[in-house]
Amino acid sequence: MRRRARDERGAVTTLALVWLFPLLLVLMLMIVQAALWQHANATAIAAAQHGAADVARAHLDVTAAHDAVVAALQHDHLSGIDVTVTAHAGTATVTVAADAPGVLVGTHVRLHATATEPIEGWRTP
Repeated sequence: MRRRARDERGAVTTLALVWLFPLLLVLMLMIVQAALWQHANATAIAAAQHGAADVARAHLDVTAAHDAVVAALQHDHLSGIDVTVTAHAGTATVTVAADAPGVLVGTHVRLHATATEPIEGWRTP
């Protein structure tokens, strides 16, 4: 009788592990995926802010700022990069759209980031 109870407990434990392990694996993959996408999103925001600051404060040419932002995003393994840099009406605006890769092959998320900075310079009163 005691052996049978021990065998049933072992079967219940095995069954719990059979269900629990895949759930934990999926949960871990989802956490890693969310962290990767959050990092890519922060990278896109930082690149947009840096590009806008270069145009607004360092008076970098719009084309040069565009190339610098694209290079920064390509360095971080983003694809499908679309960058728009404009400087008018006293503000510099950089808009970034890119695809961040996922853990699983074929998965990605589209990122969007926009940064606007006032162009600094001398004004006569």
